[in-house]
Amino acid sequence: MSENNGVVWDGKRWLSREELLEMLGKEYGEDIEDISEDMVKYFDCDSDIERVMDLDGNCIDSVLSDFMEEMRYYSDHITLITPHKYKGKKYHVKIKGYKLDNTVLWFLGENDIVVDAFEDLMEKGVIKSILDLLKTGYWYRVDPWRGHSEYGSSNEWIKVVDGWIGWVSKPGELFKVLHDIFELEKLVDFPILFISAHSSNIFVRYLYVYVRAEDLERFKEVVPRATHEDMYNPDYCLISYY
Repeated sequence: MSENNGVVWDGKRWLSREELLEMLGKEYGEDIEDISEDMVKYFDCDSDIERVMDLDGNCIDSVLSDFMEEMRYYSDHITLITPHKYKGKKYHVKIKGYKLDNTVLWFLGENDIVVDAFEDLMEKGVIKSILDLLKTGYWYRVDPWRGHSEYGSSNEWIKVVDGWIGWVSKPGELFKVLHDIFELEKLVDFPILFISAHSSNIFVRYLYVYVRAEDLERFKEVVPRATHEDMYNPDYCLISYY
């Protein structure tokens, strides 16, 4: 059980023991006093494979399994592409994360280079700056049934591209370059952050691309502005903010 002063993390906040048992009572339809804590299912984190933390950067050892199941389907996907030196060699690594409510799961996958890069970014405060950016996220409601996740900018991270993506058949120049960077086919010597955000439309995800303020000019040198084909494509729409 993941505990903090006698409470357990449910993905949004810390629950007291009484709140946890009340939640189980509603689920099982039994009196609270008849429910054993053995009925609670947890997702336990392996620090070499994944790291779970709240948006303030506090690490969490385990989370209620029901919440982790929701994360599989409803989370916003975070991908940080960054150069990293490991044992004297330079690599470009892809660090993946999943964000739902007030929780982020970073997937490291037992890759020594990725784990080392993540630890380095933690020490330098970069992961904390990304968590601060994720705090700008909210659900933008189009109507009572539809919407999508929206993200702003922060002091550290500047939004350079946003839009939506469906099934792309004829990509424009901006899309092609971002795709190549994301797939590590085009390597850049500064961090680029991608957020693929959840939408009520199962065929569409919203895309937000960020660079740090200090890297904005370098980004402009290697990534073209959105073309007419990028902005008015029937399969997607990307807009430049630089």
